[in-house]
Amino acid sequence: MNDYSEDKNIETDGMIEETEHKENDYLFTSTSGEHKNRSLGQSLKMAFAGLTHVVWTQKHVRTQLLIIILVLMLCYALRLSVINVLFVISAIVLVIIAELFNTAIEVVVNMITMKYDPRAKIAKDVAAAGVLMASFYSIFVGFGIFLGNIDIVKSIGDFSLVKWGIDPPSPIVVLVLAFSVLTLIVILGKAKKNHGSILKGGAISAHTAVAFMLFVAIAIYSKLHLPVTIMALLLALLVAQSRVEGRIHTVREVIWGALVAIILMALLMLFPSSAKANSYDENFLSCPSNICGVINCMLPSENLAEMGIILPTPPTPIASYVPAVRSGNLLYISGQLPLVDGAIPEQYIGLVNNDTAPIAAMAATQAVINALSIIENEVGVDCVKRIVRLNGYVNSDHEFTLQPMVINGASDFLVRIFGEAGKHTRVAVSAPSLPLGSVVEIDLIVELYESCQK
Repeated sequence: MNDYSEDKNIETDGMIEETEHKENDYLFTSTSGEHKNRSLGQSLKMAFAGLTHVVWTQKHVRTQLLIIILVLMLCYALRLSVINVLFVISAIVLVIIAELFNTAIEVVVNMITMKYDPRAKIAKDVAAAGVLMASFYSIFVGFGIFLGNIDIVKSIGDFSLVKWGIDPPSPIVVLVLAFSVLTLIVILGKAKKNHGSILKGGAISAHTAVAFMLFVAIAIYSKLHLPVTIMALLLALLVAQSRVEGRIHTVREVIWGALVAIILMALLMLFPSSAKANSYDENFLSCPSNICGVINCMLPSENLAEMGIILPTPPTPIASYVPAVRSGNLLYISGQLPLVDGAIPEQYIGLVNNDTAPIAAMAATQAVINALSIIENEVGVDCVKRIVRLNGYVNSDHEFTLQPMVINGASDFLVRIFGEAGKHTRVAVSAPSLPLGSVVEIDLIVELYESCQK
């Protein structure tokens, strides 16, 4: 990339390697008719042949694939939100695309002229600049996302094997990540040994690796149910045996495939054992929208931050009671008033009527924010699995009937923070008088993740 003569020698070696792998069917001498009437299968085969050429001839691309594996594992360890993962993937794809175009331009230039030409050098330099810009973009994305999760990064390192009393991570998330990382490892293995193609053969048996990956997943998610585990193992061994019997792989290559899959799945089953990390993991994986790609799939703490809300210091009880009591996986929150800095604002005091109902709804929001501050102090809002029940009391007389609208100020806020898990059962009733003359009072019952402890 820095010197034309060096690029020429490197690419010439790459083209020599290409001719030694006829199974790729790379059409350097094809006619126009061969290109115009390609089927979809032929087009995909040629695309894989191009990818094979880049991986086998460009050492820095293999290094980048190794870095991509580490980045994907880090994304999993940090339990990044869907939007952050999409940014990371966009940066990865952009760098790979830039490398593909850079290699293609180098091949075309060397095909046109094998002598030094300033114009050829400019073409290569511009292609290299494209790679450089894509790399800078990926670095900026990485710093912006990973440094934004620095507190979680600090918690990584305290790892423990999955305890059977705690549900393992979502199988969809684990299998998608495992398959992606496994694909990159297999490609690197094939490139290292210069053996096989992307889709066939190679130093690591991809089919065996996938079979044993599924075997480990079935064993873990069935919690070592003996008949199911044995059946999965037999099917994985059957796949391995078929690769050897068909002379597609050697016994050694099949064993490598099995070992890579088992080690990879074992690593993915390691996750932070701290209460905060476990709640983060379960919350992320249980969110239904993280599968369909809805941006709203974020932690409650992230949603609060996105709305610019900082939870206040939990209110001090004004009588003989405690702010919260935990019983099993349920946390009961005492009635909360719309206190701000330890006092009830004047507009949040008095009887509620039709004209002041919107203001009372704002007071209900403030009261539930105070309830969340207690949850944060007890276990952390990210430990909430779902909001079970909300009881709302409105300071009003018998003529006022808009209590549901007032308490919606609290209910709607919880749904914005917790998504589907924020939907709850509810009571919204009138009270002739409330403590300190408040317009509303709110109490909550929430369910917590089993792994969350104070």
